[in-house]
Amino acid sequence: MRPRFLARGPFVAGSIVELDDDELHHAARVSRVREGELVEVIDGKGATAGAVVRTVTKSAVSIEILEPSLTPRESPLAIELAQALIQPEKFELVLQKACELGVSRVTPLISDRIDTRPERIAGRTARWQRILIEATKQSGRALVPELAAPESFRSVLDRDCARVLFDADAAETRTVGSQPRRLVVLIGPEGGWSEAETALAMEHGCEIRRLGPRRLRAETAAIAALVVAGSLWGDLRQHD
Repeated sequence: MRPRFLARGPFVAGSIVELDDDELHHAARVSRVREGELVEVIDGKGATAGAVVRTVTKSAVSIEILEPSLTPRESPLAIELAQALIQPEKFELVLQKACELGVSRVTPLISDRIDTRPERIAGRTARWQRILIEATKQSGRALVPELAAPESFRSVLDRDCARVLFDADAAETRTVGSQPRRLVVLIGPEGGWSEAETALAMEHGCEIRRLGPRRLRAETAAIAALVVAGSLWGDLRQHD
């Protein structure tokens, strides 16, 4: 697979784009691209293009656009993962895998039993954004998922779209139709949801689902839930 880099669009055949700081470092120092090497660029918004490296210096990498295109790797279902705050290193794993599984937005969620306070993540936003960019490039996507600011549980429940909350202890309900266009997947912290939160979710019409008979870590639950959501309503469904 050709090396992939994030660059500013629009991509027009014959035009030259310059890589910004992080991508410049990655191209020149990590991938060690050479002049004349074929690469792929993405704009992070869905566009991609075949390209060729024209110049490489310590301070600049110039790339000529050869063939702009759209990458058909985005699900018709826009999935938002609302993940309750967990330990930062575990949250980073969730970000990476959520991107690989096709989410369009990740929202850090403030819930009753979180053990990581919102103020602790203030300095991690840039790192988390970088993780999403790298996961986008690695997975062949051209759309970098949005990293939202932390939100309250009630605020996310007020979304005007289908919502499904995964809870190991609650009775299951079915409220999501067969073909939603937008879906919010809610995953709790290590301590799980409080009874009040589960009740509030049901009052708001959330679908409640479980992930089998075993109790999962929060980061495992997030990955499993996204696979379930993609299989039921997204582009992970098998077609005859």
